[in-house]
Amino acid sequence: MKPNRILSLALAIGLTAPAFAGPVGVSRAPVSTQKTEVIAELASAKGEVEHHARLATKGSAATLYRMKAVEIDNLIKRLNGGDQVWQYEIDHALRD
Repeated sequence: MKPNRILSLALAIGLTAPAFAGPVGVSRAPVSTQKTEVIAELASAKGEVEHHARLATKGSAATLYRMKAVEIDNLIKRLNGGDQVWQYEIDHALRD
């Protein structure tokens, strides 16, 4: 019976430990201020990308610009919905 108890204890600890862990690397600035700044920056980038997509009416360039606009729009929706968005996702979306 001991191996079953040890296994169940290890499983219980493994499943509950992440619930008690705090966020790592989160700054002390208010989330709403950071979030609104990031959303504004993403919206500006989306506007630029959509402008480029209108100028490139044909071919792969237009498709790539439209895909980038959708990617940025999805990030904005996730931020507005309260989902966690990783910094590298935002950096990738803001790159040219």
